[in-house]
Amino acid sequence: MGCFLTESGPYTIGVLISGSGTNLQAIIDQCALGNVPASLAFVASNKASAFGLERARQSGIPAFHISTKTHGSQQAVETEIFRLVRLYHVQLLCLAGYLKKVSSWLIERMPHQIINIHPGILPFMGGDGLYGHHVHERVLELGLKISGVTIHFVDEQYDHGAIIAQECVPVLPEDTADTLAQRVLALEHQLYPRVISLFARNKIRLEGRKVFIDD
Repeated sequence: MGCFLTESGPYTIGVLISGSGTNLQAIIDQCALGNVPASLAFVASNKASAFGLERARQSGIPAFHISTKTHGSQQAVETEIFRLVRLYHVQLLCLAGYLKKVSSWLIERMPHQIINIHPGILPFMGGDGLYGHHVHERVLELGLKISGVTIHFVDEQYDHGAIIAQECVPVLPEDTADTLAQRVLALEHQLYPRVISLFARNKIRLEGRKVFIDD
């Protein structure tokens, strides 16, 4: 895996997933190309069958199944995740299709260091139950003309943290949830690595709920 070395060493990220890991693959690829000046330190999933774990292993990235099945409780799961954060000196924890709510315990230990990508425009298309395909189905149900991608800081509420970046795609008259999902996902693969690169280059400032990009 390629990484860009700064004067203080590589900027390190960890990624949490629950599924196939296509956003993870986009991050891996952009790190390898040098477009994201960071080193991917570890990948963890709450599902042992998540293909994203195999993507990580194929790229030589430490990959872990961490769930209540392996550790007994959600508190123990987050304790283990935080142990890996410290072990690998992770500076930014990126949720990429991670379907577990992050507790205040972990957020307090990593203030403004946990981010999430959401396949919709927040705050309108977010909240408990609105994730993945459910978002696209809801967009079509409401007859919206645009959808898109939001990247935000993680706080104690679903899809609520300060918004870092948003980009839109049109909703076409002939769209199904599947076709809309494909277009949104392609945008996710572009936007997430770009935002991580901004963090790695120290270009993100948070003041209250306002995020400034000094680029």
